[in-house]
Parts: sequence; C-alpha cells; structure tokens
Amino acid sequence: MKKIITCLTVIMLVAVFAVAANAQVKKSAASKALQMQAASGSGSAKSGGNVLSPKAVLGMGDYSSFGVGVEYSMPFTPQVDGMFEASYMLPKNSVSAITIAGNAIYNFEKQPGMPGTMYAGGGLLYQMLSGFTGTTPTGMGFQILGGMNFPISESAMCFAQLKYASVSYTISFNTGFGTYSASASNSGMILEGGYRMYM
Repeated sequence: MKKIITCLTVIMLVAVFAVAANAQVKKSAASKALQMQAASGSGSAKSGGNVLSPKAVLGMGDYSSFGVGVEYSMPFTPQVDGMFEASYMLPKNSVSAITIAGNAIYNFEKQPGMPGTMYAGGGLLYQMLSGFTGTTPTGMGFQILGGMNFPISESAMCFAQLKYASVSYTISFNTGFGTYSASASNSGMILEGGYRMYM
C-alpha cells in the first residue's frame, strides 16, 4: 500500500506542476512550433497545445494481449511534455489488466528527410490485474519509450511507439488460516499506435 500511495503522489505532483507550467509555456511553445513549421515547410507542425491520443496496444511481455488506451499530453517546456495515460488490456486466460502512468517526454527537432518527428521518455506506472480467484494483484513499476509522430494535418498526427515496461506485484490471498502476501514481476515490450488530436 505504501508503494501505491507513493506512486500516485508522484503522479499527482507531476500533474499539478504540468498545469502550472502549461499556462507559462503555451505561448512560447506555439511560437516555436510556428518557427519549426516555417523551417520545415511541412504545414503540419505541433501547435503547442494539449494533445489527446486514443491508441491501440499490443503487449509482448510475460503477459501478452491486445488492448486499448488513451494519452493526454501537455507542454512543460517547448520540447518537454508531461504525458498521462491509461490503458486496458483485454482478457487472456480470463486475466485482464488496467494500467495508469505518468511520463516525461522529450520531443526531438525534426530531421531533414525523416517522415516525422521522434520523441523519447519514460515514467512510473501502476497496474491492477483482475481475473484471479480471491485476489486482485496490484503492482508498481517503470517504463521507457520511444516513438515517432507522423503529421497528417495541421491539427492531427498518427503515431507509433515502442515501450519497455517492468512491474512488481504484491499478491495477497486468504487461505482460511490467515492472509498471506507474495510477490511477482512482469516485464516486456509493448507496441502502441494511434491518433493525436491537438486541443
């Protein structure tokens, strides 16, 4: 429980900082985006506002399954975003997973000849599994990620990203003679893709 409270506290603090910073950097981020747009001639540079991104998820780790999720990003600085996400992995062998996470994302400058702009980052996550008899395992962990945004208009992009995530679980169960706890872990690669809408 202490680990869960710590993780959620960190995510909340990041969210508060992001909201405060967003108001200060929005103008400078928009100005930088216009400069990038003029330099690249693409007509589809980032607007500097908040971004909502529905996505599809393919887990390829110890627990592999398909899922759906959504991301919400806001700028900390012209090149660094705070990104908060939630995803639901569809049941496999009756076990499903819900994950929430908070990340810091660095956006690289667009390189000549590249089809889009690259980014990388990472953060903390909290995951809850369901489908086990008599217990609901929960875990905390971390993830790192990298991906690319592909502009399709002045207000939208498609994206693809690859993550590595690692989670340690606490499993509590009642045997009839008392409550016992055990630990387990899960790690692996996650492939995601979706659509970014600037707000």
